[in-house]
Amino acid sequence: MIGLDIGSYSIKAISLAVSGSRLILDNFLYLPTPSESYVDGTIVLTDIIADNIRSNWRKSFKSNKVVLSVAPQHATLKQLWVDVSSGAPLEETVKWDLEKFLPLPVEEMVINFQPLSQEENQVEVLAGASPRHQIESLIRTCKQAKLVPLAIEVPYLSLFRLFLATEKPLEKHSAFFIIDMGASQTMLLFVAEGVLTFLRTIPIAGNSFTQAIARGLNLKFEEAESLKLTKASLKLEEISEEPYSFVYRALEPVLKELVQELQRSIDFYQSRSSSSLEIKILLSGGGCQVPGFPDFLSRALGMDVVNWKPLKGFIEEEISGFSEAISSLNLAAGLALKGVERNVIGDLFSKVGISLIS
Repeated sequence: MIGLDIGSYSIKAISLAVSGSRLILDNFLYLPTPSESYVDGTIVLTDIIADNIRSNWRKSFKSNKVVLSVAPQHATLKQLWVDVSSGAPLEETVKWDLEKFLPLPVEEMVINFQPLSQEENQVEVLAGASPRHQIESLIRTCKQAKLVPLAIEVPYLSLFRLFLATEKPLEKHSAFFIIDMGASQTMLLFVAEGVLTFLRTIPIAGNSFTQAIARGLNLKFEEAESLKLTKASLKLEEISEEPYSFVYRALEPVLKELVQELQRSIDFYQSRSSSSLEIKILLSGGGCQVPGFPDFLSRALGMDVVNWKPLKGFIEEEISGFSEAISSLNLAAGLALKGVERNVIGDLFSKVGISLIS
């Protein structure tokens, strides 16, 4: 299967081969998302995005079967204990217990779940939900692009699946804070000793940096984006020198806000944790590719921060353009692993098997 990640800035797709327990990169596709075709997590111009995908697909892939994810900003993922003593169908019980966490009325959401365990009249479930209109837009886009959607899932689980497949998640006393920064949203995931324990989404992301530069230097968005890609730097030896310093000054307010949000999440997580865990931060996504970003966050948060590029270990031979796109492909890779979890991560696969549509 091919993981297809359609975002507000770019469209990413990746196919992986599995040899025993080893993952090998088969091929990938990276395309720009057409302007104004994707708004607030929803594909609004499905025909335009579909045309873009369809005209490039066969250059990279033979299969048309894909796994997709919904946008994170309106998705819900909860681990719940539900009371089944009433005898009502578990599906109904989960739906109404999940309702208080949903951004829209339950009738406007697509909900799915998987049972994890049971104790007497209590069932532990992993439940996911997303607005119905977002899922319908994904399905419509696939149909127009001549693709077959085999599953649509919550993106946190896709990243968690990739993490389980590529890291050493079960180390005692270890915790990982995954920061996946896209163009419009940043996903935050805490994994402690192999368990996904906390997640949230914040609206500070790659476009926030571009908008800060545009405001600070009185530029159009497109001009600011170009300047960000060429003259933005968070390296200590460069932020005091022109031309990097005037861009850094424009970025300072949003960087301060980002650090506050990250520190707030870390503090909240630590307040809920019953043990002292050493936290390592993994930085992912196309929105955080400002030079010096990991070291900047490490200084600001007082923790180890590294660029998370697990796909480096999947390469048998260099594919043109892959090194430039690699930071943006983690979500698509996690989607591509759907269905082969047992081969790659053994019994841990039950933690990441839920799909909203399958």
